[in-house]
Amino acid sequence: MHIFHGIPSLAHPVVKSTFKQLASRFICLNIRKDITQWAKSCIHCQKNKINRHKVAQITTYKQVDDRFSVIHIDTIRPFPTSEGRAYCLTFIDPFTCWIEVIPSSNLTAETVAREFFDHRILRFGMPYRVITDHGSQFKSDLFKNIGIICGFKVCTTTAYHPQCNGKIERIHWTIKVAIRAHSSIKWTQTLSADLLGLRSA
Repeated sequence: MHIFHGIPSLAHPVVKSTFKQLASRFICLNIRKDITQWAKSCIHCQKNKINRHKVAQITTYKQVDDRFSVIHIDTIRPFPTSEGRAYCLTFIDPFTCWIEVIPSSNLTAETVAREFFDHRILRFGMPYRVITDHGSQFKSDLFKNIGIICGFKVCTTTAYHPQCNGKIERIHWTIKVAIRAHSSIKWTQTLSADLLGLRSA
C-alpha cells in the first residue's frame, strides 16, 4: 500500500484509485478496508488534501463519441512559484480522459492562446469543440480568432456555474492535491510524474 499510495509519482491518490491499482495486481481479503485505514492515517493526505466545494447541478453536453474531438480547457491559479511558474493551463479529453497540464508564468490571453496552440493543437490536431469557463483569456478576440481559423466551436459554461465544466473542475482538485503532496519539492519538477499517476488511476 505504501508503494501504490505514498510514492511521489502516484500523488497520494484517493481510496478508489489506490484500490483500482492494487486490485488489478493482487488478491487480498479486506483490501478496500485496509486501504481506507491506510489513507486516513497518511500524514501527507491529512495535511494537504483539499476539501471539495459544494457543487451545484452540472449542465450536460452532447455525448462525446471520438477521441480528441472535444476538449475541456481551464486555468489553475496560483501555486507557489516554481522555476518562474505559478499557474497552470489544463486540458482534458472527455472521451479518453487524457490530461495535459501546462505550467505558465502568467495567464494573459496571448500566453493562453500560444500554449493552447503549441501543446494542444500541434500535438493532437484540431478539436471540433472547446469547452471553457468565462475567463477573460477564453473570451478574448485572440482566442476566438484561433477558433475561427482552426474551425472549432468555443462553448462557454453557464454564468455563475463553472461546475458545468465538471470534468476539468474535478481534475483541478486532484492536481492541487498532487502538487501539495510535494511541499518540499519544486512542483514543476514532479508534475510529469504526477500526471503519470493521474492518467493511470
